[in-house]
Amino acid sequence: MSIPVRLIAGGFSIALCHALLWRPRLPLRLASHFDGAGHPDGWMGRDPALLLYVGMVAFLGILFGVLGPWIRRFPDSMVNLPDKEYWLAPERRDRTYNRISDSMAWLGVLCLGLIIAMHELTFRANLLPRPHLGSASWILLSVFLVVELAWVVRFLLSFSTPDKRH
Repeated sequence: MSIPVRLIAGGFSIALCHALLWRPRLPLRLASHFDGAGHPDGWMGRDPALLLYVGMVAFLGILFGVLGPWIRRFPDSMVNLPDKEYWLAPERRDRTYNRISDSMAWLGVLCLGLIIAMHELTFRANLLPRPHLGSASWILLSVFLVVELAWVVRFLLSFSTPDKRH
């Protein structure tokens, strides 16, 4: 099992423990969605909100952990890579699919990290007399977007053909 797949499994365990540890401290009705200014504009019951959180982490963990290995089963026509013929040639095929699988798992780790961190901020906001999501959520989202952009650039560059690399 690769490191990112282990981290995805660990992310699920963290989310489950996170939900169980926060459950007794949270109000029965939570602010579950906030507008751009950090004011609540959506509410949920505590237990459905926690189940949705853990379920979302489980679903995304399975999706990102399984999608990479499953892509091997897709016909080549469904695989979209720059210079696909080069990368899916028999002598490079296994290494290419391993790289795709690993990259997808790392993207999953990134997404799960964002979800867990945003829920931590949401839980903390719900302890306030008037729930409010502060600027930390915007900072977290900005960092996520920068790291995701770096992931995309790295992924695309890793699939440029040797004659096109500088």
